[in-house]
Amino acid sequence: MKKLIEDIVVFFGALGALLDLILGTIKSVFFQIVIGAIIIILIIKFIDTTWVRWLLLIMFSGGLFYSIYDDVNLHVQKEAMKAVEKREKQKAEIAKGTYKGGLFINKESIWNSVKAIFLLCLCVGVCIYYFSK
Repeated sequence: MKKLIEDIVVFFGALGALLDLILGTIKSVFFQIVIGAIIIILIIKFIDTTWVRWLLLIMFSGGLFYSIYDDVNLHVQKEAMKAVEKREKQKAEIAKGTYKGGLFINKESIWNSVKAIFLLCLCVGVCIYYFSK
């Protein structure tokens, strides 16, 4: 039973970390997406010549896509490097014999678990609502 509880805590901790990564990624590119959408809408609305409109839309959309793609990759790389540095620190503590290890239940892990459970319930609720029609 204790192993099951530890596995559940680890699962929700990992799910919370994944949700934090996704939320941080969305926050890092949100303004680019908003400005890009505004510019695309303005191109569609105010440029009447069809071939110029499509040329501008293709060029601008490609630039927007690769800009967002690079920023998402950079954000994920930064977060991965933070995790690697944390693991290296833990390995150094284990080598010294000062690592306490074990199951840590602190405010951050509890908060991540609560967020993960809330978002999971929200997704299940949306699916039930959507498919019940």
